[in-house]
Amino acid sequence: MSCSKMEKLKFDVRMAEAEAEHRHSTRRFFLESYFPSNDPDGHLLAFIEEDVVEAEMKRTRTCMLLDQHAYNCLFCSRANSN
Repeated sequence: MSCSKMEKLKFDVRMAEAEAEHRHSTRRFFLESYFPSNDPDGHLLAFIEEDVVEAEMKRTRTCMLLDQHAYNCLFCSRANSN
């Protein structure tokens, strides 16, 4: 059993993972239909790439918060040591 903060962080991780996967899927779909001639400056491609990077960074930060909490929370760290 874990504390309510841990449960919220686990939920946040699941949401961040789902969002990152959604952004990757959007990127794959975009690349399948991408024609550089329709985006001569590459702005659309850059926007999609930046969107994926932001989602991955959010996933990483959320996972780090979860790990940090599991280590620092007295209740959670005790539960993890068993």
